Amino acid sequence: MAKRKLSAWQKHVKSYMADHPGLSFKEALPKAKLTYRKSGGNPGPRALTVKAPRKVKRKMAKKKRRRSRSMTIPIAPLVGLGAGLSVAVPAAIRGDWELAINEVTRNYTGYNPLTRKFETDKLWRGLAPLIGGLLVHKFVGGSPLNLNRTLARAKIPFIRI
Repeated sequence: MAKRKLSAWQKHVKSYMADHPGLSFKEALPKAKLTYRKSGGNPGPRALTVKAPRKVKRKMAKKKRRRSRSMTIPIAPLVGLGAGLSVAVPAAIRGDWELAINEVTRNYTGYNPLTRKFETDKLWRGLAPLIGGLLVHKFVGGSPLNLNRTLARAKIPFIRI
């Protein structure tokens, strides 16, 4: 059986595999393409060459000075929390702890421990305002409108949206 003559590309891949033992043909093929150059005059558009990486001048980062953080009170989540506690707090002040705990459970989970049923209408009194307050805190006080940053720059203490 006569041996077939290898092309220049096949010889290059074979020599790349010899230089890097342990590589399979599938692993060596894309890596060998990066180092292959056609022999002869003008390399065609298919000839892949390795370009030297561009040198980029980098500036040193300047340190930003910040004031020390002080304690702030987020208003929107507290208003949402207060809506669900509006019945429970007066009951707790009167000393009726069982009613207070039942009201908090009903307003934030929807489960009524006395009747052992799920009441979705009670969630509108507690959980919905809390989620609404958190969303207002996130989007009005935060990224899109940045009211909290404006309040901080105006040197208003404690209060944040």
